[in-house]
Amino acid sequence: MHIFSQERQTRGTPLRLVRKVPSSCDSRFGYIQGHLNLLSGQTHQTSVDSLPGTVVNGSVIANLNPVDDDCTKEAVVRMTSKNVGDLLNAKNVTWGWFYADFDPVATVNGVAQCDSIYNAHYAPFQYWASTANPHHLPPSSPDMIGQTDQANHQYSLATLWNMVANGGTLPAVTFLKATTSQTGHPADSTPLAEQAFLVQTINFLESLRSGATWRSSSPMMTQMVGTTMSCRLS
Repeated sequence: MHIFSQERQTRGTPLRLVRKVPSSCDSRFGYIQGHLNLLSGQTHQTSVDSLPGTVVNGSVIANLNPVDDDCTKEAVVRMTSKNVGDLLNAKNVTWGWFYADFDPVATVNGVAQCDSIYNAHYAPFQYWASTANPHHLPPSSPDMIGQTDQANHQYSLATLWNMVANGGTLPAVTFLKATTSQTGHPADSTPLAEQAFLVQTINFLESLRSGATWRSSSPMMTQMVGTTMSCRLS
């Protein structure tokens, strides 16, 4: 299974639901909530109960960065729930998240230095200590891609393409994330750039499916919409 995670950030006034809702509700823009929902089915269970404008009652309501990433800045949080990676590991299913901008440009005293276009929101498994690769380490060997090692299932897209070009096999569950300029997010990308990534990637996967190994693959694409409402029950 190959899952493409793309962005669709809404702009303007947040949608208002025409119905009675609990007291103390708040809405915020952000797309990390979509990624957290994709991976765990919720945005709740965080390492801090409250952060102004980003975490309310242990739930993430707006963009913020993960604790376990050398390349993060500003407000940070760690999710304490389980995610789909944890469940796949428990069943010994190979998997990996491949984000185009994940490779560091340098490592200084063991700390990864990332390119300016790196966006931690596009590496959402970094929000869980169990599935994070804080120092952006590469896999210990090509054969370990999809397995648990120092990379901890977090890779760059270049790692994936190089592996396949050399006869490697994709993990059973493979998440692909485009470079920032091809995510479709209106702040720094365009629909045409997003389509170019999707067409190129899907055509490549179709070429692989001509072999017996790939005939059972099933590409999927997810879209993130960036408005979240958080409510405190009274």
